[in-house]
Formats: sequence, structure tokens, C-alpha cells
Amino acid sequence: LADKIQPVVQRAVVRGGRPAKNILDGLWMGAPLHPVPWAVPVVQALAIGLAVLTAYVVRGGTEWGLWAVVAASLLASPVTWNNYLVLLAPAVMLLFARGRYAPGVLLIGLQLVPARWPLLWNEDGTLLATFAVSLYTFVLLAHWISLLFYGVYGAYGVGGDKARTG
Repeated sequence: LADKIQPVVQRAVVRGGRPAKNILDGLWMGAPLHPVPWAVPVVQALAIGLAVLTAYVVRGGTEWGLWAVVAASLLASPVTWNNYLVLLAPAVMLLFARGRYAPGVLLIGLQLVPARWPLLWNEDGTLLATFAVSLYTFVLLAHWISLLFYGVYGAYGVGGDKARTG
């Protein structure tokens, strides 16, 4: 199959000239990568939709909902940084204040991943390195899931705040 497809792609690149070669090389994005051209806008749209959906789900809820929306909006950023976790530190403290020690300890542990973590994996071309470089995205996902869980279920009596006070 590759023997049949490769000549077709080569002819298309030759006919397309330099612009076609730059698109295939990823140089049109300023770096010699092989990105899927439509992936970044699609993922950003999904993340923005996630933030809107989170706001809709937790509307009228407790303070957990606010922090779930903050975590979801951080996921909408095209780049994840360890510095974003500072914005979620009050939410983790809220977990401890409400007696939710297990997720609080987990999220504090995830916040302790050093800022130099991606540099350890930059030169490695393995699948594991691809996920390791994206670790902060998974850390933000863990924050969002934890806070959304308590924003939805914690407010309705499934071991939540209103169950203790009501």
C-alpha cells in the first residue's frame, strides 16, 4: 500500500512546490514538526466547550463549581504550564478544609512535579516521552475531574457538604 501511495504524494508535493512541502514539513507553523493542521483549533474548541459545559453542569451549585470552571478554563489554554497550578491552590486547600484528604493529597502531589519535567523528555522520541511532556495537561485534567466531582455530587448529598449540614 505504501508503495502505491508514496509516488502519488511525491507528485503532489512536486506540483505544489514549496508551499506544499512546507505544509507537509510543518514549517508553516514555524517549526519542523509534523502536526495535524486542524488539531489545534479542534482541541481548543473542545476545551472551550468543556469549560462552557462545566459552567452549565455546576450552575447554582456550591463553591466547588467555581473551581471546576477555573480548572476547565485552564484546559482551554493552548499551552499548559506548571504555573497554572497556582490558580488552583485555593481549591486544593478547600478540599482539605472540607475533609477531602485523599484527593487533596493527590492533587498536592501532582503539583510537586518540577517545572523542568518536560526537559527530561524533550529529546526522547518514544510514545512514553510524548505523554510525559504532556504531563501538566493530565495534572490539570485530574484537578478538573476532582473539582467537578465535588461540584456535582458533593452538593447533592453523596458524601457532600449539604449531607453534613442538612
